[in-house]
Amino acid sequence: GFCLNRYFLFTRNSVMGLSELLAEGKRPFLVTLAAIIFVGWVVYPRNSTNNPVKPKTTPVSTQAKKEVKESSSKPQTAAEKLESCLALWGANHKDVYQSPETCPKLPPTDMEPSYTMDGKIGVVVDVKCQSGAAYRKRRYEYTYEFVEDHIRKARTRQWDKYGITDDWVYQSIDAFPIQGKDVAIMGSQTPWYEAICITNGAARCTTIDFQAINSSHPNITTMTLGDYDANPRQFDVAISISSFEHDGLGRYGDPLRPDGDLQAMRKMKCLVKPGGHLILSVPIGLDKVVWNMHRVYGKLRLPLMLEYWELLGVFGYGFYERYAGHDGGKEAEYQPILVLKNTEGKTSNIEKNNIALEKASNKSFHERFVFPFGQHTDKDDICYNPKLDECKPGQIQPHFW
Repeated sequence: GFCLNRYFLFTRNSVMGLSELLAEGKRPFLVTLAAIIFVGWVVYPRNSTNNPVKPKTTPVSTQAKKEVKESSSKPQTAAEKLESCLALWGANHKDVYQSPETCPKLPPTDMEPSYTMDGKIGVVVDVKCQSGAAYRKRRYEYTYEFVEDHIRKARTRQWDKYGITDDWVYQSIDAFPIQGKDVAIMGSQTPWYEAICITNGAARCTTIDFQAINSSHPNITTMTLGDYDANPRQFDVAISISSFEHDGLGRYGDPLRPDGDLQAMRKMKCLVKPGGHLILSVPIGLDKVVWNMHRVYGKLRLPLMLEYWELLGVFGYGFYERYAGHDGGKEAEYQPILVLKNTEGKTSNIEKNNIALEKASNKSFHERFVFPFGQHTDKDDICYNPKLDECKPGQIQPHFW
């Protein structure tokens, strides 16, 4: 830069003194000076639009081009795919954590519109606390003998806590086998669905729950949701029986999330491999929130639960009546099995699933179900009132446990 500055300064002074040089008759000197200026003008590159300076580049070899192409088209590893999935489906929310020793008695005022879908869904209060140290002491330890006892019952297709829903679980697994599959059980209070998982030939059965479970059976692995978040992986199949309807209500000491159930279903898209299956049961009936026990799903919220999944099958007698809006009160007694396929991407399947739900409803149009045993037709006079003394003479009465 210094040299160029002196060069142009010299040139300017030379031009200014041109008249003096001509007057003194020093033509040979002027010829020499003009030659120097011309050579400098030709040799020095100009950065202009007419003659731009091109940066000196090194030619890219064929091998380098091939490596760049292979790098950009290299398929993601399983870990990278899972990380991308969690980034896509991760929930953005502000958690309001409850004390693990207490349960919320009412939904917070500022959250109620979200819990009720802006007043479209009613709220019924029926508080039950299953969190804290006292509750953890009451939980069963999954000893080898305890699990084996459940396995013996599962081999003969017996029922456990959820009654006839277990019949529908067996039917769904018959239609969509889990033999040789890596299976996750979402939520657990007894090792019942773990036993069904084992007896149906799953390669591995892993239980994931809000709270820690101590299992000494070699065929069952357990982890908390925190454990899973720290080391996530994917499964071929997941089983969720009466679990997600509780998410976000604080019953188990979990944080309050009005859309905790929807967020759980979306996170399951990362937990279940693409094309894998989710065997799901939630209470079906008139849409409502039974605070803080559970939600009941009807034509308003169930389509949102299934939105990013493909509904493959419905197993459950009397689906038409319940999905049409039968009000079961505070109970969550009717829980059919929905088998869902994890579809790729973030495309909504609401329209497609609504057609499948309509077909399932039409198929069961004449079916009427009385919890837990009664399967009837629309011609029967059924009393759904749990207070048996209020049923009319001759009506078919429910048989509650």
